[in-house]
Amino acid sequence: DGRASGEGKVEGWLNDAMLRLKDFALLMSMKNSIPAILRLRAGVLPALFRDRESCEGDTLFLQLQSLEKRLASEWDKHRLRSLVHLVGPVKRELGTQLSGDQLQFLTILGAEANEGMAKWLLGQRDQGQFNQWRQIATDSCSEANVLNAVASTVALRTSLLKLLYQRPPYASLREFMDCFRATVDISGGGEALLHLRTVAQGFNLLQRNDPSGSSGVKACKDVIHFLEFGVLRFASSAEADQILTLHPHWERAAAASDVKAGDAKARDKAEAKAGPGSESETLEFLLDLRSKLVMTEVPPRLEKEFKMSALIASFLDQLHVALDIKQEIHRLNTAGHFSFQEGYTLELKLGKDALGSFHGTLERLRKESLDWTNTVKAARRRFYELNFFTMRELIKLICILDGKAKAQKEALWRKEEGKAGGGGGDAKEGKEEEYIPEDWQCLSCQASNKIEYIICPKCFVDRPSKWTRLLEKHGGKRPESMRRRGRGPARPRPREQRAPYDSVADL
Repeated sequence: DGRASGEGKVEGWLNDAMLRLKDFALLMSMKNSIPAILRLRAGVLPALFRDRESCEGDTLFLQLQSLEKRLASEWDKHRLRSLVHLVGPVKRELGTQLSGDQLQFLTILGAEANEGMAKWLLGQRDQGQFNQWRQIATDSCSEANVLNAVASTVALRTSLLKLLYQRPPYASLREFMDCFRATVDISGGGEALLHLRTVAQGFNLLQRNDPSGSSGVKACKDVIHFLEFGVLRFASSAEADQILTLHPHWERAAAASDVKAGDAKARDKAEAKAGPGSESETLEFLLDLRSKLVMTEVPPRLEKEFKMSALIASFLDQLHVALDIKQEIHRLNTAGHFSFQEGYTLELKLGKDALGSFHGTLERLRKESLDWTNTVKAARRRFYELNFFTMRELIKLICILDGKAKAQKEALWRKEEGKAGGGGGDAKEGKEEEYIPEDWQCLSCQASNKIEYIICPKCFVDRPSKWTRLLEKHGGKRPESMRRRGRGPARPRPREQRAPYDSVADL
């Protein structure tokens, strides 16, 4: 009997301790849930209640508000045995009727950080509008996290359908809580809670896909700007995808709005800040914009205000011709046309009536390509050795040999003109002093430098070794005898007075 009595006491103490621990766990959960529930009633979802302005007659709200104050002021004063004094008054009304998942659901929904999400959900009462948002959000983005958030939003709205849209208005917070317990299913592995967490985490991404700011509508607005201020720039390159870029000139739009407002100072400030075409968009952006425009259904408002369909058609036609121009420039570059190598640029202004200039430019480039093809064929027939090289290789050879050929030709000119002038009086037959010019021409950048300069100041290429050796014979300086008038051969005539230099023929 004594043993049974002792075991009964231990079991009774254990049951009492477990009950107090459960109360403590509930109180810890309610410590975070109570502020969230009060925020739902008073600040986040007041439109769900009949008395939106005041909560004075709401008994449960006042009880939770009182408990929140007691928890804040007396939390550190109680131990596990005396916690019943804190949790007791509300446990009968709220704590025993809500599970841990339900309390966590209300905590997330009423959190201050998720206030925008809760109000947005409350505004999705119209099923047609919500379906339109879901369709646009799904079609305009292929990111996995966005699609996952959209699917969770659909499931969450279905779970809250009766609570947020069908049952309101509620007379009190107690009625709201009763409806929550009866209609929102948190069981089944906590799927509703998981959907709520996913929506809360991806709400910022979902906001980007709002119907009023969809990618298709933004693309239409961009076309309006591009046709007024945009410029397509073509820069010759061996890489085809780097030739065409779009310069939108956003700063000009700001300046134009300032002009309409009569604020000339703000216009000048905006243009100075942005700079001349400081931003540019790549070919990938243009192709993506074309895809969006083709797939977009023009909103009636834009069609009525701007005749959007005509603007889109004009922009797409100009872009189509621009892509053909890009191909022609790339073809001329790879074909070795001297005028279409690195450094060639072309700019075409977009506009409502600019298609004619695009076609004119394309025809000119096609004619240039045909003429160049005939020129290359004629040169290869005349000079058979050229057929051993591609045009890219020939251009490289020309760049390498160009400087040497010019130096040889100018030396020949100096020799012929020296003979015509009679040469210098101090020179002896067979021992004529070799002439040192006043300057030397860099073979890399073609800059003219004083003969005393060891390297080119522009590109840091060394002075030709020939002049270095001759200067060393005279102590590193040009002889005085060559500086006096009448000494040495005559200087070559300026370039414009000679026959034109043809690097192809010399090669």
